[in-house]
Amino acid sequence: MATVGAAPSMPDESQDYKYFIISYCTCVFAVVAFATYAIVRYWMFRRKQARSETPDGFITARGTQSKWRIMYSFFSSAVGAWCLVSPSQFAVYNGIVTVATYAIASGLPVFILALFGNK
Repeated sequence: MATVGAAPSMPDESQDYKYFIISYCTCVFAVVAFATYAIVRYWMFRRKQARSETPDGFITARGTQSKWRIMYSFFSSAVGAWCLVSPSQFAVYNGIVTVATYAIASGLPVFILALFGNK
């Protein structure tokens, strides 16, 4: 319990600098690790792609992708088309109130994070 008239204790500033040093060192380590990983993966990719390709093989890419990559390509195309077309369909079929609701529902997570996130 605090005494009456006593000055509030201030946090130790050297403790703050320790956290800054730790966070900066961690960030530098993460950047260096990511850069090393990216360089190694790029080198492996270039070594794998060293074989010469014909123009037909470059344009059509027959047999070079797995069924999962093709499936994800179709999925991402469908999701992208859905994002572009949905608000206009909502407006045509249900009016401006539905578009406003769609916009609020899309932006609400950002506002919730801003409200309850770290300050």
